[in-house]
This record gives sequence, C-alpha cells and structure tokens, in this order.
Amino acid sequence: MSKDKYFDKDLSLVKPSKEIIISHVQNPSSYFYIAQENDEIIGFIEAFYQKKDFYFPYNDYIYILHAYVEDKYRSFQVSNKLIKCVEEVAKKCKVNYIGLDVFEHNNRIDKLLEYWGYSIYKRRFIKQLKNF
Repeated sequence: MSKDKYFDKDLSLVKPSKEIIISHVQNPSSYFYIAQENDEIIGFIEAFYQKKDFYFPYNDYIYILHAYVEDKYRSFQVSNKLIKCVEEVAKKCKVNYIGLDVFEHNNRIDKLLEYWGYSIYKRRFIKQLKNF
C-alpha cells in the first residue's frame, strides 16, 4: 500500500470498528475464507453477493471486497485456494461473474488475475484538487 499515492498511512493503524466487522460477518450475502498454517492466520478473502448495479449493470455478481496473504506466504498455492473458494460461492449463488478492484501499482496480482482468467472491465481515473 505504500506505493498508493492516495493512501499514505500505515495500514497497521487502520482498524475497522467492531460494529463494521460484526455487520460484515452477520450479513448473509458475505463470505469469508481464512487461510491458516499451524493455527496461524496467514491470509483471508472476503466477498459478497451483489445485485447488478452501476458498476456492473449486466448481471448479479460476486464482489471480492478484501483479500490478503502475509508476505512470507504469498504464493500461488495460498492465493489460488482463496480465489477458488470465491469461485465456488459464485457457482453456489448461480452467478457467472466475479468482480474486484485492485490498485494500479499492484502488478503481481494483475498477473495472477490474468492467469486465473480475469480481465479488465473498467478503469477509474482520479484527480486530486489542490487547496480545497
């Protein structure tokens, strides 16, 4: 995240509120999968069922909201298992699409996503206004 010019804070300082976490966990449209090794959490993926909307107006889809794997465990194997869990959710929900957003500078995940068959659908442009 340090390469993201719009988010220059330390991610360890970003703490979601207890209420936000509870609302995500209790949402019947949310899906969480955790990767573990020797009782240690090494990664996770969070996705939810999304009705067609402005961002993808063609069909309902599964949206990957968060995904993370600890640096020393970042391998194809761990990431692949997590993404396959989301693909199973999509099949269970009878939807044909999975969507997600990635930071422009995150080239490593781009290559993995392309390998898994994902393609770019839209691009978002941002302009920061000065002295506002």
